[in-house]
Amino acid sequence: MGSIMKLPTILLKLSFGIFPLLGQVEDAENTKPQVQISSRFIDGDDVLSAPRVLTTAGQEAVMTVAQEVGDSLDGVVLSVTPKVVDGKVFLEGFAFAGKGKLGGPEGIKARAQRALESLKKKGTEIEKIEMRGLFSIGGQPRVSLSVEGGSAFFLQPGQTRRGLKFLRVEGDKDPCAILETKGRQIRVYLNATRRSELVSMVSMKGGGGVFLREMVPGKKWIFPLLGEDGTSCKVELNAQVVTP
Repeated sequence: MGSIMKLPTILLKLSFGIFPLLGQVEDAENTKPQVQISSRFIDGDDVLSAPRVLTTAGQEAVMTVAQEVGDSLDGVVLSVTPKVVDGKVFLEGFAFAGKGKLGGPEGIKARAQRALESLKKKGTEIEKIEMRGLFSIGGQPRVSLSVEGGSAFFLQPGQTRRGLKFLRVEGDKDPCAILETKGRQIRVYLNATRRSELVSMVSMKGGGGVFLREMVPGKKWIFPLLGEDGTSCKVELNAQVVTP
C-alpha cells in the first residue's frame, strides 16, 4: 500500500452509526445482540494490522491505521455497522485508503453516505441481462451481452451501451463481467446456470468503497481496497454474533 500503510499506530474507536439501519433488529427479549468484528489489512504477504472490536447491532465500529495531520487522516479507515436479523449478520459501511478529512460535506463520511444511498436504491431487473460470450482481443477483454433476449452487442472496458457500462472481468474458472447500470454494479456470469447478482461493494468518489453484505458464518470476506493514487491493499473481514 506504500508509505501510508507502514504505520505503527492502530487507533480503535466506537461511535454511534452514521448510516440508517436497513431494518429492525429483533430477538426474544427485544435487545440488541453483540457482534464481534475481526479485520486484517494486508499488503502483499504482509499483515499490517489485525484489529478486532466488539460492538452491538446498529452501532458503528471505526478502525483506523493512520496518522492524523491536522483535521485529516493519512492511512486506512474502515467503518462497519452490523445488523442482525434472524441470527444472520449483515454489514454495511465503507473502507478508505489515502489522505482526507473524515468530516465536512465533502469528507470521507459524507461521500460514503451518498454512495451507500445509491447502493441501496432499487436496481434494474438484472436477471434480464445475459452474457453470450467472453473474448480477448489484443490482450483486452470483450464481452457479448444481450438484454431481455434481444440481439447481442459487444463492449470493451469503459464502454457504455444500452445503459450498461463494462468495467472489468473477474474469475478464471467461472468468469463474470462487472457492469454498472443505474448507479449499481452487477455481476453477470458466462455460465448460463448462474444468475446475475448485485455486487456487494461499489467504488467511492475519491478512493475506497462502500459495502452491504451478508456474512457467512465461519467464512472470511476479502476485498481489494484501492487508493486514489492507484496503490492498493486487501481487507479481510469476518463477523459473528457473540452469545453472552
